[in-house]
Amino acid sequence: MAKQHIFFGKTVNAPSLKGIMENKLVQAKRIELNFEGGHKVLLNPENSQAASWAKLIGYLQKNNRPVYITTDNEIVTNVLIPEAARVWEVWDADEKTVHVSFYTSTALHYLRRDHPHFKKMLEALQNAVGKELPLLVTSTHTDFEIIDVRDLPADLAKTEAKIILKSPETAEIKEEEKVVTMQRAMELFEMIDKKACIPHDLANPCIPFLYPSNGCWVRAHLMCYFLRKEKETPKKIWSSGQYLQARSSNVPGCLIKWTWHVAPTLMVEQKNGEIIKMVFDPSIHNAPVTVKRWLELQTDPKVTSRETEWDWYKFWGGERSQPDANEDMQEFRDLLENMWSKYGLPPYECTE
Repeated sequence: MAKQHIFFGKTVNAPSLKGIMENKLVQAKRIELNFEGGHKVLLNPENSQAASWAKLIGYLQKNNRPVYITTDNEIVTNVLIPEAARVWEVWDADEKTVHVSFYTSTALHYLRRDHPHFKKMLEALQNAVGKELPLLVTSTHTDFEIIDVRDLPADLAKTEAKIILKSPETAEIKEEEKVVTMQRAMELFEMIDKKACIPHDLANPCIPFLYPSNGCWVRAHLMCYFLRKEKETPKKIWSSGQYLQARSSNVPGCLIKWTWHVAPTLMVEQKNGEIIKMVFDPSIHNAPVTVKRWLELQTDPKVTSRETEWDWYKFWGGERSQPDANEDMQEFRDLLENMWSKYGLPPYECTE
């Protein structure tokens, strides 16, 4: 019986995508992947996920971040991204799971009670609620099951600034909002939608609207930069709730689960002359929608919302330049490609 292993740490030789493609037809070939400390694993170019795994590993190595890899007889079977995660809430879901929300991720995460390290992980997460310094959390990329929790390594802790956690309700609106016509709003939406990442073209600066489960704060920021370039005056609207959900055939299972979400807004003059704030969110709708409709699409009756200026980057605040946001976005472009390599291209089959 094959023996399963977990490798956690930093790699020292990210696999070459060119090498993977060149060796794809040579079944016996394996690409060696080395970790700090001398550990090594083998990447099979014949695996349909090999190229996307190589991108994920390369991104993490470039940014001096660790990777979580599982193997079967030294052959890589999965690649996951450990995240510096600031814990927001931890609560019981049912007899099988515990739910977790993070300031640093929009996705609703969960712990399985039958996980062999459940008690240890749960204690670490509970102790970190509302704390300034994050934990290092690894979860699956599609359904966001937490499978590993550990203290943030010292070298990463140095780069993670201690912050005062706050929410958009503390923000102030400073800039006067310009009104656009509905025709102009539709034109802007269509221009934004054309920036979407598509199969075989996931390069910077495309925006992965087809990976709606996480990274909305980066998508919203890049959309705002575009709208600012178009001489418009966007704001951002933030929703929060324990069980925000939106249906989408762009994700396996067709259900997106969030604990917070964000998108840009503009003031739009309707055909009857009424001026209404409208939300631009191609991840869940194909046109601008009213704030009321945008919140309805997230289906949580307890949802709350707040507005901020366009440059409020993450849920707790902060700023980000366009080049840096583009760099942040690369992680989610790579995760989109990884999802496609595992599940195939959307639309996925949905059941009502």
